[in-house]
Amino acid sequence: MNATRAFRPICVLNLLFAAISTASAATDAWISNVSGNFTDGANWGSGIPGATDNLVFNRGSGVTYTVTFPGQPIAFGAKNYATGSVAVAANNVTFAPSSGFIFGPSFYTVPAITIGDLPATPSILNTTLQSLAAATATIGLGSGSPGTLNVNGGSTSVTGSTSDYELVIGNNGSGSVLKVAAGAQLNVNGALGNAVIGENAGVTGTATVAGANASWSNASNDSTAPLTIGGLGTGVLNVTTGGHLDDFDADIAGAAGSTGTAFVDGVGSNWTNRGTLYVGNL
Repeated sequence: MNATRAFRPICVLNLLFAAISTASAATDAWISNVSGNFTDGANWGSGIPGATDNLVFNRGSGVTYTVTFPGQPIAFGAKNYATGSVAVAANNVTFAPSSGFIFGPSFYTVPAITIGDLPATPSILNTTLQSLAAATATIGLGSGSPGTLNVNGGSTSVTGSTSDYELVIGNNGSGSVLKVAAGAQLNVNGALGNAVIGENAGVTGTATVAGANASWSNASNDSTAPLTIGGLGTGVLNVTTGGHLDDFDADIAGAAGSTGTAFVDGVGSNWTNRGTLYVGNL
């Protein structure tokens, strides 16, 4: 194709600035290898987290547990939780709401989510919260550290709007994965909010939207904020078995040396580009 567009790599300086600016915030770590309530201080190294505390989930490879965000009686509406940034390292952690029809929904809002920051350590976050929202989300942050985000229920939103990628699937952690399951929603909401699958050279990222009413929606109508499948690395997109993806512009293989692949398959599956689909953009 003859169409051209300036490739928008993630800005390392901005990431470093964000890290420095939050360095003075307290850090609280989940210290239990079993499931428990977010509101139980015994599960935390420094007690129940405060609104500015940065949280770490790092119990070791293969350790699996659920963190429940208790709802309040349904007559009182949603229970809102907010903390500083969330880092998921070596473990398999699920964020879940209260069970039982007497409880209202649980909403959790943070500035940033990072998954995977220790060498060669798989890191997994699953969520069934009615609402999980972050300004940015990076899956597979560190070199050799694949990350996985499974949106198994409810709605997960990436709300930021900057000159960088707000949602990264495979930053330096090759083999990183995003999965949106049947009935679940992923939303990239910012006016300049965009996403990349396989951000850096040598890195592979995969995004799968699969199952009836599984959906991924990018709200931006700005051509400078495309969905990029293969940034400088390799990106794979799968929309199958009734999944839905909606965006404005999209780039398959967005830069020289990158590789992008997209599969749309199965009854009811669809990918809607409100703007333009570019293949082999540069």
